[in-house]
Amino acid sequence: SVQVGFPTMMLLFSRVLAASTAVVLVLALSLGHLQTTTWWAGYDLQNCPNCKPIVDWSDELSRNTVAGVQRRKFASDGVVVLSGAISPVKVSTLSDEVDSMVDTFMTSVLSKVVLRGYRKYEHRLDTRSELVRDWAVHGALAKWAAQLMDVKEARLYNAEKIYSAGADNPMGCNPAWHRDTVAAPFPIDAKSVTINIYLDDIGADGPHGDALIFIRGSHKDLDTPPAVTG
Repeated sequence: SVQVGFPTMMLLFSRVLAASTAVVLVLALSLGHLQTTTWWAGYDLQNCPNCKPIVDWSDELSRNTVAGVQRRKFASDGVVVLSGAISPVKVSTLSDEVDSMVDTFMTSVLSKVVLRGYRKYEHRLDTRSELVRDWAVHGALAKWAAQLMDVKEARLYNAEKIYSAGADNPMGCNPAWHRDTVAAPFPIDAKSVTINIYLDDIGADGPHGDALIFIRGSHKDLDTPPAVTG
């Protein structure tokens, strides 16, 4: 019985060891693959130093889009419009990419229950789309953000898409003042810039009067909301 039982135990042990080795190998391969994904790049604290651009940004990066005039206006007003800074073709390609992305809980539930003024609302697109991450990290946006804040470098916090409900907005067209830093997990006095890329033409004379309104200088007193009505 000893001669029969002992080899059986060794066989069982060998099978367990082989199974454990296989599990470790699968996990290692899975981690290796994960580290090559856009999701991993988006959460990499080292900002994915080995990632390469997939879009040619040489034209945008070579132009002096944010000069002294733009920086002074941004410091004074808290907003500056960089008209024609990026080609319409690139914006159209980005629009198609963003529009094709699958909705998550934020759109299917949150925008319908809480944020009802939004038709679509999604966060961290840079972890889901290589193109969106390319715009944010390899394009000129980070360069312009750093120039506007007068710092050497800028780090991406969030890339989101917001589709307004437009004429179907159940909350009406009353102004709803908003400041991105309220929802950001850093000190109120930390330097930050929000760059809006409009995927459709907007304007006060548009079909829904869909212009985004800014209150000049309101960024200088972040503890007090704008004293504006109507």
